[in-house]
Amino acid sequence: MKVWDYTNNKWIESPDDMSIFSNFANTLVLAQWDEDGEHKDPFTGQMVKHKKGEKKLNAEGTYYYETLGGRSIYGREVLSKWDTLGSEGSFIDNVFGNDGKESNLFATLFRDALKVIPAFIPHVNTYYIGARVSMNLAEMASIGGEMITDNQSSLFNGLHGYFKSLEYSSSDADASNAWSLANLVNMGSDVFLQLAEQRWIFQYGASLFKEGKYGVKGSELMETQDLNVAKAAEKKFLQGAAEESRKLNLDATIDAISKNAGNAKRFGNLGLTMSAADAQYAEEMLKNYLTDYRNVGKYLSMAYMTGVTVQDSYGEAIQQGASRLEAALLTLGYAIGEFAIINSDLGKWILPELKGE
Repeated sequence: MKVWDYTNNKWIESPDDMSIFSNFANTLVLAQWDEDGEHKDPFTGQMVKHKKGEKKLNAEGTYYYETLGGRSIYGREVLSKWDTLGSEGSFIDNVFGNDGKESNLFATLFRDALKVIPAFIPHVNTYYIGARVSMNLAEMASIGGEMITDNQSSLFNGLHGYFKSLEYSSSDADASNAWSLANLVNMGSDVFLQLAEQRWIFQYGASLFKEGKYGVKGSELMETQDLNVAKAAEKKFLQGAAEESRKLNLDATIDAISKNAGNAKRFGNLGLTMSAADAQYAEEMLKNYLTDYRNVGKYLSMAYMTGVTVQDSYGEAIQQGASRLEAALLTLGYAIGEFAIINSDLGKWILPELKGE
């Protein structure tokens, strides 16, 4: 079934005949009329009276797809790129497409496993989660751009449509039953990945706003997968701070010696030798830097999780008949409430890093 190129007003290859690169380059939506009125049918050449949102039919009397062409995706059915990987009925289509009438639990488990497994592979997960965060931020930016431009920007509309087409599709049965087993599995994997993304931002995101010190990055001090990296970073930080202390000509005092008595063992384990005053200065600098870094990471991760949670509310409100302003205000209110929940004891229980300690 050929696809109508909305931008160039011509027919192009069907998704099954397109190359994988063409499939991932084009965002396809189920063809529908954009407004009430009377327009010329491209198949019959006759004038057709229709209503906005009414599906278009091809010469065979069936629905067909057209390119998005920079239009808003709200109120449209976006074709998942995963539905076009294999020919109709093939194993790849059945596993990645999952767009039939019946729920396919095997396909759901397989797809979710592909999403989650990279998050468990050391070092790979750092780049994988980082890529997911980048894509989610880009999608949030496109939605924000749509709100500001009243969905009139082909750039923001196109970006949002592209990211939406990268999502997996659901079967008719799952779409009509929010509590189906497949949907619960999807929910579980989504929650796990969102928490992983939030922790990634907590560790790495603050680096964008909080510079390193003494040649040590905050993310290195926060490293949890390779404790040797964290230990080496801590040692380097303390050495740098102690050297700064000596340059400032800080003298050892009885107070400094008494405060650092308990740190002697820890500094020894790091292979460091320094005066009590230098040790006290280094310890305070490390403590203050980590506190600031964690606080930056805390608010960035909270803002990110809020955005991920509420990003679909604007479009959902639009599709339910709300005006642009009403949808924007609803989204803003939802975001304020969600941020408050994440900042509560409940949010800190789910993600202890939010305590910023």
